[in-house]
Amino acid sequence: MKTVHGVPAILSFLFPGLGQLCKDQLNRAALIWLAMFTPWVLWGLAAALYIPEVMGAMMYGDASAKVSMMVRVFLSSAVFPFIALLNLTVHLWSVVDAYRTPTQ
Repeated sequence: MKTVHGVPAILSFLFPGLGQLCKDQLNRAALIWLAMFTPWVLWGLAAALYIPEVMGAMMYGDASAKVSMMVRVFLSSAVFPFIALLNLTVHLWSVVDAYRTPTQ
């Protein structure tokens, strides 16, 4: 008979990886946190690097620089749905994993 765990699943629903942490599955919790937060950090760093360049090009740059900056802004914003979908997938997987995986 397979044992399921409702409390860790609820904890993982509230904060991804918390259910795994509750079940002493530190490696799984760390993997979930890495999968959830690394893309956002990288996207934020990329945006932070582009913002001064975009603002300078819009205020003082020529037309070609403005177009180049707008393409970069579009590409960085086009990444957002993929990161959000990745986070949703990892979040749901963490709930199911916390519910189905036996306690160590």
